[in-house]
Amino acid sequence: MADEIITVRDEGRLVGFLRAITDYSYCCYISDIAVDKDNQGQGIGKELIRIL
Repeated sequence: MADEIITVRDEGRLVGFLRAITDYSYCCYISDIAVDKDNQGQGIGKELIRIL
């Protein structure tokens, strides 16, 4: 199992992140996902999951 951390930044400011545990073949558990309140509704969370 491995930890994955994906971040999204806007001009250097952290606006979203996702943290997951995966075995890269069968199992993936998203333990945290967050998007800054001012940046919600822009598809950032969906993109984080798509990237994973």
